[in-house]
Amino acid sequence: MTHTTKFIIFIITCLIVFYPTNASSNNELAACMPEPIRVMAMGDSHFERGSPLVRFLERDLGMNYRVVAAGRRGWTSGMWRSRIWQWRAISRRADIILISLSGNDRSNNIPASIFKPNIDFLWGVAEEDGAVAQWIVRPSDYTPTPELRRDGVHLTRNGARSYARILADTVRTLESRLWP
Repeated sequence: MTHTTKFIIFIITCLIVFYPTNASSNNELAACMPEPIRVMAMGDSHFERGSPLVRFLERDLGMNYRVVAAGRRGWTSGMWRSRIWQWRAISRRADIILISLSGNDRSNNIPASIFKPNIDFLWGVAEEDGAVAQWIVRPSDYTPTPELRRDGVHLTRNGARSYARILADTVRTLESRLWP
């Protein structure tokens, strides 16, 4: 065997013998790290999985937050209310819930006298389950209006980026309500 081969074997042996594998130290390290705050983004297509708004929101909030997209394209407040078991299953795992509803209600000509009580009910269920909830303003109703696609409802990539910053500030404000 050459000196180089012996040296490589020696290094590998040292790595195997002295590599820290103590499971308790890994558990101690994990115990020191705080759990991320679980933010559930629930409602319509603005918060569906893979949407730019959800990705930008997660990026803007940082590693102390975990954003879960639970939006459903085309769903109205009544559809969520009729599937209250699904809403509850999600809201029970949340610290903060952002509710994005009313856009599909309005586009289906459902009056506010119907969709507003639905949203209030869902909001109440979320808070009953221990989460801090907030109904967010539709991007098209926000001033200044973030950049929208031609449909006048959905955000462009730049619009999602700017609206995510607004929502990140909202989440940080809601966080103060988690620990009275």
